[in-house]
Amino acid sequence: MLKERIDFLCKKKGISRKELVEGFVTTTHFANILADRYPLAEDLAGHLAQRLQVTPSYLIHTANSDKDTLETAERIFEELSQSVSHVTEERIHDLPDRHDCLTVELTTALMKAVYYQQVNDAVSHDYLHQNYLNFYLEKYGRPDDAELPLPAKKAMLFYKIQFYRSKNRYREALSQVNRLSEYVQDGTDLWLTTQNFKMEACIFLKQYDQAKQVFEGTMRRVYEDRLFHRLSDLYIAYSGYCYSMGLYQEALVTLSMVRSPFGLCGKPGEHGVNHPKQPDHHADDAGRS
Repeated sequence: MLKERIDFLCKKKGISRKELVEGFVTTTHFANILADRYPLAEDLAGHLAQRLQVTPSYLIHTANSDKDTLETAERIFEELSQSVSHVTEERIHDLPDRHDCLTVELTTALMKAVYYQQVNDAVSHDYLHQNYLNFYLEKYGRPDDAELPLPAKKAMLFYKIQFYRSKNRYREALSQVNRLSEYVQDGTDLWLTTQNFKMEACIFLKQYDQAKQVFEGTMRRVYEDRLFHRLSDLYIAYSGYCYSMGLYQEALVTLSMVRSPFGLCGKPGEHGVNHPKQPDHHADDAGRS
């Protein structure tokens, strides 16, 4: 990760690696340092930092992946992967853009970009990409197998999901959702978010059987674990499913449950509220053709 940060800083300063290390070490030795064959000595880090106008620790601790670093990055990812209604603009501004550890810095930038996209802040979204993210997306975002510490990897996948959703490229979005699901614990808020993403993608791809299976499995888990605060998202997704099936009345009924306090917290059959019935979409194929 030191190599990527050095290249980024050199690009920002408009200098080459040769110009950066001139008078300190040979370019060959520096290349070995960037390839992790030798450690970055503190005195050399001090010289390089002065030329790059950063602190020595910003170079020395770039590739840190200790427990504290990973926990910090994970907390940021979990916080910013929540619904945008739970994240304030003040919190986004309070998160520093620069961090000695690239894992934390990159995770923060990716999740800030997701936030800006969700709130339609095109100015901040574009500025972040032009001045920072585009470089790292080129390095880490294009290959799906790029090696990143787990919090940054999850942030990258989450970023890609939101990007593909915004472009209606749901086949790619579903692929990234499935990859992210490998690192998500069942029953967590993030798991529920990925389930909603799956439903949405399956509906747009007309994979109706799979969409129904995802909904039913998620609803079972919601009631088993009493995760009623997330019923609203599920009903919205299921309403989209019903609409796609041509069950317009069922879609409206389901959507009305989003605003109902019983629809958000009641159990099936309580207060006269029942779950939307599952349609037999095979019987409706002819009606849609």
